[in-house]
Formats: sequence, C-alpha cells, structure tokens
Amino acid sequence: MADHSGGGDHGPVFIDIYGTSRRLGLEKPSKHAKGPHGFEGPHPDGPFWIRGLQGKLPLWIAFWGGFFFGHGIVLAFSVGALVIGVVAGLTIDPERVDESMSAARFIMYAIGGVWALFGIWSVITVWRSAAHAAESKWGYAARGAVVLYVVFWTVTTWNLIT
Repeated sequence: MADHSGGGDHGPVFIDIYGTSRRLGLEKPSKHAKGPHGFEGPHPDGPFWIRGLQGKLPLWIAFWGGFFFGHGIVLAFSVGALVIGVVAGLTIDPERVDESMSAARFIMYAIGGVWALFGIWSVITVWRSAAHAAESKWGYAARGAVVLYVVFWTVTTWNLIT
C-alpha cells in the first residue's frame, strides 16, 4: 500500500488558527505577538468599564462604542427582557393579567436601574475620555452631546416624578 500522508502515521494534524495553545500557556509567545494589550489576554490596566471610568479609553471608542452603540445594546436587552417577562407571565396564566402587569412593572424598575447605571457610566466615560481627544473640537462635541443627554434625562425624570 502506498502512504499518501507524507511520511508515516503521525496521527491527525492540529492547526491552531485561534491561538488557543498560546492563550492556555502551552506555547511561548512569538516575537511578533501583539503584547498584553492586544487580543492575547486581559488588558493590563483592567477591564473595559474601569478604564472607561478612569478616562483611559480613546474618545472615539468611549463615544461610539460605549455611549452610542452601548445604549442600543442596553435598549435591545431591556425590550427583550420586558417582552419575555410579559409573554411568560401571560402564558403561564392568561387570566391573571394584573399579576402579569405587576411583574412587568417590577421588570421595568429593574431595567430602569440598569439604564441608570449604564447612563452614569457612559456619561463619566465620555466626559473623562474627551480630555484626551486627538482634536479638541471632538472633545467639545462629545461633551456637548453628553450635556444634552443629561439635560434630556433630567427633564424627563422630573416630569415623571412631578
């Protein structure tokens, strides 16, 4: 029989395209690795949200990634949780609409707390990261957007309370 495998039976060949062995510490990093701040492991300055609070993120990441698109992500999870909670409540017992709506109200309060925490984090992150903007006009624009955001939610909250 002819051996078409290229030189004996050495078993299956494993090609590590995702760098798993390097991340698990089974292989030494090469000279061309991206370092401790790349995708090879945790950032040396801490998690994303802590670096944001400290103002260590580039402004474009803080504004577009954390503030703008982050609100969309939180909104999507919030609406999903609310819909799932109401539908689950009505599915379990369709005749108990009052209890289902009180459960939905509880879910809305929890979502409001998540929104408040995320809003505070995003405002602090953008404000502090704006000080390190490459061009000062973008720092002023980002801070202006944050001020308008805070004014909007302050007026909305005031109208809900009174």
